[in-house]
Amino acid sequence: MSGKSGRETSAHLAQFRAPADLRHGLWAKHIQRLGNWTRLIEVRNAILKALETARNEKKIGSGLEAKVHLDTNTELFPLLQDYGNFLPTLFIVSQVNLSHEMATEAQENRDSRPARANCSGRGKKCLRCWNYSVHVGEDAQYPHVCERCSDALKDIVPHI
Repeated sequence: MSGKSGRETSAHLAQFRAPADLRHGLWAKHIQRLGNWTRLIEVRNAILKALETARNEKKIGSGLEAKVHLDTNTELFPLLQDYGNFLPTLFIVSQVNLSHEMATEAQENRDSRPARANCSGRGKKCLRCWNYSVHVGEDAQYPHVCERCSDALKDIVPHI
């Protein structure tokens, strides 16, 4: 059911492109980074379970109240370190502390999860983004927001 232009008459009739077609023309380093997402999603799922447990135990009210402490194994540490600045966004938490414990054989046998998470937030709540940050209140011009929102507001609001 194509119109005169060769396109479908409705977006609802359009077909999705095949994944291989979407990857065509990408550089090898980008294709390799796409492969990282399977592992990152596994870690995210483990974190979401830990956050839900913390929520059920009334330790946190929401994920943004949490600072996730990740003790990772040797294989996973470089990947998470590479995505370190993005992890709070991926996990929908305010802060992520990444540490590398040398996993002993006993620990590997005891715990096969990709990462372990303990939740405890710190800092004050930013009134703009609701993330918790130890930097809320440091900017005299915007005392109720975090460092990220302070920078954004300075770019948005005209200087008087």
